[in-house]
Amino acid sequence: MESDTTEKSGRRNRIKAVAQELADLEARRRALEQELETLQGAPRLADPGLEEALSMFEQIIESTDDGIMIEDEKGRVSFANTGLVRMIGYESRDQIINKPWSYFFSLEEERKIPGRPGMYESLLVTSDKSKIPILITSTSFYFRSQYRGVLSVIKDITGRKRLEQALVRSEKYAAIAQLSLGISHEIKNPLSVLQAHLDLVKSNTKLKAMLDEKLQYSFDVMSMQATRITTTVRSLSNLAHDRAPEMRAVDLKRLLDDTSDMFFPKLKKTGVSLKRDYAHVEPVAVEADEGKLVQLFTNLFFNALEAMPDGGALHLEIVIQSESAHVEISFTDSGQGIPEDIRNCVADPFFTTKPQGTGMGLAVCQRIIEEHHGALIFGNGPQGGARVTVRLPNIQP
Repeated sequence: MESDTTEKSGRRNRIKAVAQELADLEARRRALEQELETLQGAPRLADPGLEEALSMFEQIIESTDDGIMIEDEKGRVSFANTGLVRMIGYESRDQIINKPWSYFFSLEEERKIPGRPGMYESLLVTSDKSKIPILITSTSFYFRSQYRGVLSVIKDITGRKRLEQALVRSEKYAAIAQLSLGISHEIKNPLSVLQAHLDLVKSNTKLKAMLDEKLQYSFDVMSMQATRITTTVRSLSNLAHDRAPEMRAVDLKRLLDDTSDMFFPKLKKTGVSLKRDYAHVEPVAVEADEGKLVQLFTNLFFNALEAMPDGGALHLEIVIQSESAHVEISFTDSGQGIPEDIRNCVADPFFTTKPQGTGMGLAVCQRIIEEHHGALIFGNGPQGGARVTVRLPNIQP
């Protein structure tokens, strides 16, 4: 009996000793892990959910095309994501970190620089010293109530600027064309009467025999100047005619994104939220005139915003009709909608329901869509707001 008791007691003591050794080894392992993580500069988070959230956040930061930069209290770059490195044209972020932020931005206008909260445009200086237009959204950030610098999100707006310039050119062209039509109409008729009477005087032999040399010269000068004016009016009339579309491959998703970005300040000011429901669609290429599509989309944006003066929602969608080789782009607002009795005439020239409208915006859209062998479809969305659908063929016939 004594031997059994002694054996059991020894076993218990051994179990305690082994358990203690394991506990000591576990404590040593944790201490070594902490030391390793400290040396590597990546301390392990105690909360697995927080660690997963941080990993997801890092992936979002690195996957976005926009540049993200953090300036420290001394005005030096302390962080730059892959998007900013790519935008500037460097090979690694090591070429950006610890440099003054002013090294990467044009200081042509003092107010258009990072380093202060707000949203403004500036010029980003790339690695080859070229300059690209950007939109900066900056905000001061704090850690534990201490100022730690400025966080800036930088968006390349080269495409938007190109669209704005194309739109300005298009608007100037439209204004010149309208003016030319007016001038041609007002001058052509009285000029024709004047020219006819001058020709009558020159063809009347009796009257011509009565004219002295000086008066005959005056009639010749008037006839010559009338011919010159006729030529000028004809040139203005030719200018007023719309140019033929220049077809080439256009990425609809990019074009809609660029046009949407151009309206961002107005959307924010009017309290209209924008939903772009085409993220799942692959890049959609159609054969079209990019400048004319910009004008078309811009007019539809303006119409949608004017239908929601007190705010609302604008929904953009792209649907590929593979069976008919067409693409449909729909603009759906949350306004009052389009009454059924006027849907067939809303695109007619000079038809408008707006007190200060001219009735030419949708007429221009209709002309553009006809030039592209497409269709402009007017209706209402599921919630009652207006829906305008632009149908375009993938390849022009």
